[in-house]
Amino acid sequence: MLAVQLEGSLDIFPLRELIEMVTYSSVTGVLEVYADEHIGRLFFSDGRPYHAVAGDLTGVDAVGRMFEQQHAPFRFVADQVDSQATLWIDPWDLIDRGEDLAAKWIYIHQHVPTVDHIPHLVGTLTQSPV
Repeated sequence: MLAVQLEGSLDIFPLRELIEMVTYSSVTGVLEVYADEHIGRLFFSDGRPYHAVAGDLTGVDAVGRMFEQQHAPFRFVADQVDSQATLWIDPWDLIDRGEDLAAKWIYIHQHVPTVDHIPHLVGTLTQSPV
């Protein structure tokens, strides 16, 4: 049986505050953020983040994806662990980098809605240098 310690929405508890709370509390478990079809998971051991996964992303990139979510539901499940380690960064630096990545991706998504498109050059190299 899962021991859900906390659940809610990022509208009420921003991800920054959740990571800070887990870090200050020195708990072990996983913070799960639900968005679209992906679930972002950030694992902690004694309050230190050590692994993150969101879709096909891991590490800091996964945390950045989680920070993009502003209104997603979340839950913290105590005592859940993972054998992988993809984070070796101070929690405060992780928060700053995650927020920075999210801000950049939010800006990029305004101009490039999906990275599934393959760009191609229009014209020739003699017309304009690349």
